[in-house]
Amino acid sequence: MILFVLGAPLMSSAHAIYYSASSIPPTTVFLSPYRVNGTQGETVTVNLNVSDITNFLTGQAGLIWTNTAAVNCTNIAMGSFMTPVSKTSFIEGGINETTGFVQASLFSFLGNSNAKNGSGAFLTFTFYMIQTGYSDLYINDMFLTAKGGVTLIPVNTIDYFTVVRAGKQYPVEIMGNPSWSNTNFGGYYNGSVTAVSQKIGSTTYAGQLSFNINSTADDFGSFAYFNVTIPNKLMNCSNPDEWQIELNGGSAVAPTEVTVGATTTTISLVFSYTEAPQTAEIFSTSIAVPEFSNVFFATLLILATFIMVLFGTVWSRKRKV
Repeated sequence: MILFVLGAPLMSSAHAIYYSASSIPPTTVFLSPYRVNGTQGETVTVNLNVSDITNFLTGQAGLIWTNTAAVNCTNIAMGSFMTPVSKTSFIEGGINETTGFVQASLFSFLGNSNAKNGSGAFLTFTFYMIQTGYSDLYINDMFLTAKGGVTLIPVNTIDYFTVVRAGKQYPVEIMGNPSWSNTNFGGYYNGSVTAVSQKIGSTTYAGQLSFNINSTADDFGSFAYFNVTIPNKLMNCSNPDEWQIELNGGSAVAPTEVTVGATTTTISLVFSYTEAPQTAEIFSTSIAVPEFSNVFFATLLILATFIMVLFGTVWSRKRKV
């Protein structure tokens, strides 16, 4: 199994976040890192990866970046999954520095006998930091076809976002519908998730995560879904039934499914498909105490223990006298 590192290493960033391929669902396309982050004058390499694909022959994909003032894409190349070059074809998409848009690049194995299974990088993008800062990235105009070059391969896309609280970064994963046709672009249309924010406190809940989505209908054309994976250190509930979701400010509903892991919780919702963007808000009854608070309380505990031991020693000596 090839290990992928998402968000690593973000050049000189002190908050690199690591993932392994075991945490990525099968046949999933994702960016690593999911955010370009660096200081002025640095270059950052970003891979468009696939996890556990079968009978892949040809495909295309583009890219959008949001902060054109700080980041510029300077090069596109085939990734390690597409080598050796003698058995592949590659047509580089154009780069629009003004709008932050890379047109779809075409990549293909030559001949059905070279169709490939496995995991790796389709494309590698090189970014130049115009100034110190960051830019979120989005996959765009993507489709993949299987051996024979006709059958489209359903794939998921994952968007990763960083929520900052108490000076610490927490990665939030948002995954949408599988792609069943070349109009579904891997689960989201352009600018799939346009905002992610996290609030502390409300009238009922301790934590709130908000994001905007452009959903795509599933194969039956009537429903859409999203899976949001939230670090337990960011938001959590003592009982999985306590999670609540609101769409477009409507009445709170229970998630379709809640999966609680050792470090993360995945909130899933199936909902009626609409072409208009929708705002989703996820509420939890608990938020984690910031790490500096844990250190503070741990220090108090150690100090209290020391005082108790010292007092006990003095008391014991007085009794002997």
